[in-house]
Order: sequence, then C-alpha cells, then structure tokens
Amino acid sequence: MILLLALCAARAGDQEDALEQLGRARVLAGRLSNHEIPGTGFGSGHVALYEIAVSIETGALLRAARGQE
Repeated sequence: MILLLALCAARAGDQEDALEQLGRARVLAGRLSNHEIPGTGFGSGHVALYEIAVSIETGALLRAARGQE
C-alpha cells in the first residue's frame, strides 16, 4: 500500500510526499530482511521498481539526464 501511495503522490505532482512514502517502503523492506514475501508483491526489488516509476512520474530522471538537478 505504501508503494501505491508513493506512485499516487508522484502522479499528483507531490514529489516530496512520494519520496517520503518511498523512504517508508525502503525501511519496511529492510526490516523484513530484504526478502520478498511470497504472494505479497513486496520486497526490496519492488521498492526499486517503484522508485523508477516515481522518478519517471515526477520527471526526475529527465531533469537528471539533462543536468538540471
């Protein structure tokens, strides 16, 4: 659910909240020993995928590629 909140915040243009939610997801994944929990679709790999999606939604990757960050 935290990852979905991050993506929703990014789509709404709230990069700060999106990054905060991603941080929470990273912490939770770390507490779960970085193992994916079968059947939940959650683990460190999933957090990494959502980090990319949030970056794309907020345009962070494009700005970084253009040297604007």
